[in-house]
Amino acid sequence: ITVGDADDVIVYTYGRYDDVGKNKGPLNSTNPTGEGVLLRLTGDDAKKFISKYVNDYGAQAYELTDIDEAGEQKVKEFFESKFNSTDERPSDPNKPYYNDPNARVIDQYDLFENNCTTISCEGAQEGGTSAKFETETKVSFNPIGPSGGYTIKESINSPSGLQKSLQQQSEQSGSPVKNVTEKVKQQTKTSIEKGG
Repeated sequence: ITVGDADDVIVYTYGRYDDVGKNKGPLNSTNPTGEGVLLRLTGDDAKKFISKYVNDYGAQAYELTDIDEAGEQKVKEFFESKFNSTDERPSDPNKPYYNDPNARVIDQYDLFENNCTTISCEGAQEGGTSAKFETETKVSFNPIGPSGGYTIKESINSPSGLQKSLQQQSEQSGSPVKNVTEKVKQQTKTSIEKGG
């Protein structure tokens, strides 16, 4: 999640950037839990992070056009509150954000329940967007007729699920989701050419 504009951007990114869960070890590298680390990047660090993911890793960038300035402030407050809830920093010297002041261990990461996608969606919802961060599954209880059934709504909890949902919403008329990947690529290239 980013807030601000191209010249004064803040990136908040959450993941398992530190120790994995209690069953860690070389034979259990797929452990789905660990320390949940929130990174707060500003200035050139934020610009380099965005550039790396969009230009080098092929990430997509989406703008939630219905989040106004007041809503953006609420998104920022959501992440700042989480970031400032602790002073604990990543403690594994083999990880890239070891003891970094821009990284805080805020909670327990869980691939299936509390991951980068769930935190990002919560933050965006704090801003008041009408974008959808859930999937709907219809379960029929009447095998005779086509109508009827239960609708089950589940939060999107995987990066690929969120990307698919955002892409679909960006293609719908009147949607608050806008794909701005090409614009972000151009901005980051121009910023790098200027030396920023």
